[in-house]
Order: sequence, then structure tokens, then C-alpha cells
Amino acid sequence: MLEEFVVENAGEEVFEEILDTCEFITVEPFVGPGTYPDEDLNELVSKTIAKLDIPLPDALRGFGKFAFPKLTEKVPGWLVNHAHPKDFLLTLEDIVHVEVRKLYKDADPPRFSFASQTRAPTNWSSTTSPVGGSTTLWTG
Repeated sequence: MLEEFVVENAGEEVFEEILDTCEFITVEPFVGPGTYPDEDLNELVSKTIAKLDIPLPDALRGFGKFAFPKLTEKVPGWLVNHAHPKDFLLTLEDIVHVEVRKLYKDADPPRFSFASQTRAPTNWSSTTSPVGGSTTLWTG
């Protein structure tokens, strides 16, 4: 989906130029479904934001706005039973990510944390644990 996002916003040629500058750990072609080192995604994202001269928070927010509608089209039932975004995010943490870990023994999906346990507006963050520590992917 990241490729689609970059191509739609910057063009196929720009995406190919970004790929040419990346130094991936993975040597075989990326195909789905598959699992790849987090470092490869970090490399692609860092080269993309450098090429497009976009701050990481802006890029992540833009990708979220791009990706979320596409994900809801693929699995529309996930959202209809949630009265609040926090309820949905907790479902990811407590159900979806549990299943991902069962399917992929080395999976380390993002974890969501909340400053408040209520549905009131609150600060939240999503983190992942790449080699070397935890990284906050976004806050809201």
C-alpha cells in the first residue's frame, strides 16, 4: 500500500528512483503475503521522505489518511460495530494483533497506548519496536 501511496502522490518514476536508492536487507523481490525486516520498511520510508522533502509526521499522517479508507473497504465490518475510534484501536490490539502473532511467530505489530481509559478526547500513540528500541509512529 505504501507503493500505491507514493505512486499516486509522486508518480511511478519517482517511486522507482526511491527504490533505486534503498539499501534493503531483503535481496529477493518483495511479494505479498510475506514478512520482511522492519529495517527495509524504515529504509523505504526514510528515502521517500528525503526524496519528497516531507517531515515524517506529515508523511505518516498523509499515509494514514490514504490507507484507512482502503483498509475499511477491504474489511468494512471492522468499523461498523465501533462507536468510537478508541474501541476500534483496542480491537486491533486485543484481537487482530493476537491473531497476527499466531500466524507469524516473529511478528511485532504496533502497540497502542492511551493516556485515558475513557472515550473522551485523549492522547494516544502507536509504537513499534525496531532493532534498537521503540519508535512512536504517530500520536493523536
